[in-house]
Amino acid sequence: MNENVNLTFKDKINNVVNLKKPVKLQTFNTNKNFLSQVETTLSAILKNKNFHHLYTALYFVLREMIENGNKANLKRIYFNFKNLKITDPEDYKTGMEKFSVEYRKDYKKFEKELKNSGLFIKVIFQEYALLKFNLYIAN
Repeated sequence: MNENVNLTFKDKINNVVNLKKPVKLQTFNTNKNFLSQVETTLSAILKNKNFHHLYTALYFVLREMIENGNKANLKRIYFNFKNLKITDPEDYKTGMEKFSVEYRKDYKKFEKELKNSGLFIKVIFQEYALLKFNLYIAN
């Protein structure tokens, strides 16, 4: 029987951090569960390196970057729906004038399309020896 079946996410992350293996988290949408996993992972790494005092500032920046990536993906979906080119200044201006209103009106449609689009947010924590670790965010 697999010993890891009853381990919580926190226990699994602590094990991975202690082994200094990378932690890769990926989602199509930044829901509470994903953000909780990011929070748990960052906390475990900082605690392991005795840098927990940096947690609040780093989590704030990390969450902001994740949310910006998610918004960028949502905008890609919106621009695609409207047949607008996100790289064209006029199309961008047109799209941005209406994006927020339309997203708030029908956010479930956008979130469903995010899942089907192949767009995602990926966060990779790569721990290194002593006082270093790298953090990558991609969308």
